[in-house]
Amino acid sequence: MGISDAGARPAGISDKEIRGGLAYGLGLEVAINNGWSARIEAMNYDFGDAAESFSGSSQSVDTELRTVNIGLSRKF
Repeated sequence: MGISDAGARPAGISDKEIRGGLAYGLGLEVAINNGWSARIEAMNYDFGDAAESFSGSSQSVDTELRTVNIGLSRKF
């Protein structure tokens, strides 16, 4: 489950809308040697379509987010 308070709003509008949606991803972590490991993770967050009003015209805005994280860790 993903939660966001971000919105697509015209400049000067401070209204916020909290949206929930589906979050899923895939990750891999591999031990290298002597306590070191490397990892990669890809996530997709889908908060659905939002109908927003821009200058009097209603537009459908896709609120989907994709991230890729890479990292290197050392265990002490």
